[in-house]
Amino acid sequence: MSTPSHDAHKAKRAAFVEKVGLQVESTGWMPRMSGRVLGLLLVSEQPVTQAEIREELLASVGAISSASRELIAKRLARRVSIPGSRHTAMELHPDAWRSLEEDGLRGVQDYSALARGGLEDFAPHSAAARNLQRMRDYFAVVEERMQHVLGWLDETAPRG
Repeated sequence: MSTPSHDAHKAKRAAFVEKVGLQVESTGWMPRMSGRVLGLLLVSEQPVTQAEIREELLASVGAISSASRELIAKRLARRVSIPGSRHTAMELHPDAWRSLEEDGLRGVQDYSALARGGLEDFAPHSAAARNLQRMRDYFAVVEERMQHVLGWLDETAPRG
């Protein structure tokens, strides 16, 4: 039986799920459906099965399957077994934000290496050298901040 409180919670949950979907789509990070599934995992109290995800998001088997594979590949979600069942469920990966930060850090390190390598190819006081030095310095600062975030994630990780 549905109560006004339960209905309000469901509406807030659905609105949040949609906001996450739109956010990830608008930034080009992932397709909207992947964001919707991520949003659902963020607000679920327990792991959810593919059938539960499909039902809640009113989505096709294929759409949920593709979104799930993407979230698992990005280490934002993981499959878990359901005791006493042949089915599996998904939950937010406990290291989701660390994985995200590590992926970003690899990209930053690649750009930094690109700038350092480019500096070897141009005259020291040329416009190209100034631009590449700025790029190198920018990515050095970003890398330092990302390392700080990784340290914070490690320090504040829930103990299980």
